[in-house]
Amino acid sequence: MRSRRTALLLALVVVTAAGAWVTPAQAGQSARAGQSARAGQPAQADQVARAGQRAQAGQQGAQAVPGGFATYEELFAVQQRMVAAADAVKTASREAASREAASQGNDGLAGLSAKPERRELWVYWKGAVPSSVEQTIQAQRGSVPIRVLPARYSKAELLKVAEAIAVQPGVTAVGPLADGSGLTVSTAGSIEALRGVAAGVPLTARARRPVLASRQNSVAPHYGGAAYIIPTPGGDFFCTTGFAIWQGRIKRMLSAGHCADNGDTVESGGGPVMGTVTGDNNTKDTLLIQTSSAGRIYSEAWNSNTSKPVHMALGAIEDTLVCTSGAMTGEHCKIRITATDLIINVGYLIHPVVEAIHDDGLVAAGLGDSGGPVVAQDSWGPFGAGDFFLVYAMGTITAIDLSPNAEVPCGQTAFQTECSSVMFYVDIMDSLAYYSASIAKG
Repeated sequence: MRSRRTALLLALVVVTAAGAWVTPAQAGQSARAGQSARAGQPAQADQVARAGQRAQAGQQGAQAVPGGFATYEELFAVQQRMVAAADAVKTASREAASREAASQGNDGLAGLSAKPERRELWVYWKGAVPSSVEQTIQAQRGSVPIRVLPARYSKAELLKVAEAIAVQPGVTAVGPLADGSGLTVSTAGSIEALRGVAAGVPLTARARRPVLASRQNSVAPHYGGAAYIIPTPGGDFFCTTGFAIWQGRIKRMLSAGHCADNGDTVESGGGPVMGTVTGDNNTKDTLLIQTSSAGRIYSEAWNSNTSKPVHMALGAIEDTLVCTSGAMTGEHCKIRITATDLIINVGYLIHPVVEAIHDDGLVAAGLGDSGGPVVAQDSWGPFGAGDFFLVYAMGTITAIDLSPNAEVPCGQTAFQTECSSVMFYVDIMDSLAYYSASIAKG
C-alpha cells in the first residue's frame, strides 16, 4: 500500500496546485467562519432553513422538463421502471451465460440504454437471444416497452480488447459503446497507433483527462456526502464520505480508494477523528472507514445541513439521470450516464467505472468530491435541479475530466478547487459485491 501511496501523492500534485488541498487549519477557520457544522442527528440535519441553501445553487435553477414529460416526477417514475427492467435483463443474461459452459461467461449482451425521454428500453445483443433471456424481456414488457437491437460485438468481447488498450502509453480512458459497435478511447497520442492492438474493433476518439477528484464538520453517526481529512507526511488532503454499508452485522462508511491507505486514521472536516481505513483497493477505487455511520446522505449546497434517507441501491444503466453530492462543491443533478464499464488511467488503472456528463454543461463534480455519493432521484423539488426526496444509491465519485472541453466554473465551493461537467464513478453494485455487503438504509 505504501508504494501505491507514493504514486497517489504524485497524482495529487495537480490537486495541490489547484488549491484543493485542504489543511486542518483551513478546515478549522472554515468552521469558525460559520460554514455549517455537520450535526449527525436527523432532527438537527433537517431543521436548517432551505432558503439560504437555494441561494447557493444559482447555477441549478428551475429548468424545463425534457422529453415532453409534464413533470420531473413523471420522468423519474419512467426511469425507475426502465432501470428495474434493465437490471432484470442483466441478471438473466449472466444466469444464461453461467449455464452454458461453451459460452465461458461471454454472453451476447452488448449494452443497455434507458434514456427516459425515449420511454423505451433498448437492449443490444450479439447473436441469438437465449430463450431464458427472451422470457425475461417478455415479462418486463408488461411495465416497460423494450426493443432488442443487433450488436456487432458483445460487451465481454469489447472488454477484452479494452484491457489490452488500457495499458498502452498515453491512454487515459477506454470502454465499450453501449450499442456494441466498438470502443471509445482517450489518448494523449494518436488513435491510429492503437488500431493494431484493437484487433479490428472500431475505435472512436474522445478527449478525456481523468483527475482523481465535505460537508464540513461531520459528527457520529456520519452521513454520506461529509468532508473528511487525510493527514499525510506531505500534507493533508480532502475527500468525501459515500454511503454507510453493512458487512454482516458491522456498519462501515464507503468512500474512494485513492483517498487513503489501510490503517490510515482520518478526521472529520472539523478536526475530530472519524475512524480508521480498511479494505482499500486502488484498482477498484474503494475503501471503508471503520466508524459510526447512518443510512443518510447530505444534500443541497456544500455548506448544507440537510440530509436525506437512503432507500435502496441501483446499478448503472446508460442514458439515465443521476445526482452527485460532494463535500467540496455540493449537490448537482441532471447528470446523464454516458458510458459504463470504462477503464481509466490516473497513473494506474481503475476499472470498471461509469462516466456521466451534465446535460447543460454545468458542474457534475469537483476536486475534493472524491468518494462522495452518486444517487438517482425520485422527485423534483423547489431547490432547483434536484432536491431528491429518497436516495437511490448509485456509486461513489472517483474522478473528473479536466480536459479543456469539460472544465467549467465551480461557483461557490468549500475551498478553491477545479470542477468539470464530466465525472467518473464506481458503481455501487460493484462495491457491495466486492465487500459482500449491503446498503444501509435510512
